[in-house]
Amino acid sequence: MVYLYLTNHAREHPDTALLAINTLLKDYADDSPMVRGLALRALASLRQKALVEHVILPLKSGLVDVSPYVRRTAVLGCAKVFQLAPDTIKGKSLPLCNTR
Repeated sequence: MVYLYLTNHAREHPDTALLAINTLLKDYADDSPMVRGLALRALASLRQKALVEHVILPLKSGLVDVSPYVRRTAVLGCAKVFQLAPDTIKGKSLPLCNTR
């Protein structure tokens, strides 16, 4: 519920979303695949162009994660980031995210 609130709140208050990035990245390093997937989903759902650079590294590691849930969330996150900033995804060497 906190992740959902944060993603909705980030649209109106981008400065607060920037402060939450470190917490989401810390949650992404958790042992539980459910927590990693939810944190990755929240990171990709922030929808702020200024925050896209913080999302790229977790997406890249999420695409090769052991858990299928985290990998699926990373692929969907690539689509969300691509809608927001297509040049960012095209410029990175992310497996499964590269468009032709």
